[in-house]
Amino acid sequence: MKSDYEVCHHCKGIKRYYDRGLSVTVYDELSKKLLFNLKYHDKRYISHTIAKYMLDYIVRSDIDIDFDVIVPVPLHTERYKSRGYNQAELICNHLSYLSGLPISKALERRKHTKPLNKLTADERLVVLHEAFELSSKVEGNIILVDDIFTTGSTLNACSKVLKESGAGYILIITFAVGE
Repeated sequence: MKSDYEVCHHCKGIKRYYDRGLSVTVYDELSKKLLFNLKYHDKRYISHTIAKYMLDYIVRSDIDIDFDVIVPVPLHTERYKSRGYNQAELICNHLSYLSGLPISKALERRKHTKPLNKLTADERLVVLHEAFELSSKVEGNIILVDDIFTTGSTLNACSKVLKESGAGYILIITFAVGE
């Protein structure tokens, strides 16, 4: 597929395994507060609003692809147990309901990594090396969902696993992107 859109500075110069990336908004004080409340203060209801914005943004982006499945970026089981939920999965649940597309938990995080928010892009690459694996077969065109795109390392690592297993077009979408 021809790319007739501008590639952001995060994605230039790296080997990308996803085909296109979208983020609804920049990571500013408001989006930071929303995501912080969703992830760390159990304000799960925020995921519904985020999913609405994501679907609207996908539709407005006029991507001429029929998607088959939505895949959340997984949390490691230890982080899942401490938080009690995966924010990307919550967003996917609402996105699935709104779009009619099924969810696949095809990815598993096999390495428990320290939080990535304080790491550089290079440090993230090292930490995320072989951090994800396929837990079930997934085919077709995929919407890969996470809450924030900082350097793209997590989403790219997930996309690599999906592409190597035979996935088609991969659209990544996040609510916010770091500047």
